[in-house]
Amino acid sequence: TRCAPRAQFGVIIPRQQTSMMVSVEPAGKETVAIHGSARELHRFRLQGEGMEWALWIDDNYKLIRVVIATDGTEVIRD
Repeated sequence: TRCAPRAQFGVIIPRQQTSMMVSVEPAGKETVAIHGSARELHRFRLQGEGMEWALWIDDNYKLIRVVIATDGTEVIRD
């Protein structure tokens, strides 16, 4: 499956009562250990003003893992 190139979107951040532009860019497929088993997932970079997130999505478009390195945050879904 081919991914579209980098795209930009406007987002609203309700908690901060502000908005910003973010870009989403595919970074290819990657094998990731999730709950002890290896899974091949699509990786994306989400970047905005002073922030960068790494996102891993399965073939069914389900968000599986999020890493925000600057905050030391990692979220893994079932």
